Amino acid sequence: FPVTILFVVPHCDDEVLGFGGTINKYVELGHNVSVCFVQGRNCSRSEIQIKNSADAKEILGYRDAIYLNLDRDTFSTNVNMVIKNVEDLILSKTPDVLFTTFISDNHQHHKILYNAISVATRPQNNNNIKQIYAGEVISSFNQSYGIERSKFSPNYYETLTESHLNKKIEALKKYKLEIQN
Repeated sequence: FPVTILFVVPHCDDEVLGFGGTINKYVELGHNVSVCFVQGRNCSRSEIQIKNSADAKEILGYRDAIYLNLDRDTFSTNVNMVIKNVEDLILSKTPDVLFTTFISDNHQHHKILYNAISVATRPQNNNNIKQIYAGEVISSFNQSYGIERSKFSPNYYETLTESHLNKKIEALKKYKLEIQN
């Protein structure tokens, strides 16, 4: 039977980099899939990134794109605001399964979001979440100093088909500003 799956990522492009094939797989399996982007319209390329995320959404096929629109400074300095927004999101979407970014990432927003989700999903917060997964976003994760971070050691893997991987690649191509030669 279909379950509600929520992917919560810091920025537009993290959904594809970290979870694009998995998102497409769950959509194809008939699950109710939503993606939430925490940072919003507050930098010179935000509008382009939001447009790119809409194009990627069409390729991956998920139902809802949610934009919390936290500005960069709030996201960086006000973890309580991030927690409150994530808690409200979880209460409104009532996911069964939640995916987010791994804590040991070079990007501060990925770390902050992981910590905020850890607080927002505590059992006493009366949520329906049965499973929580943290995934690696290669673009930032591999740029950390080894001594600074914990090694990403996954204990859960999704089997993806060539079609899922091709959808991920096609969606990633929509983020032209993010792709480096």
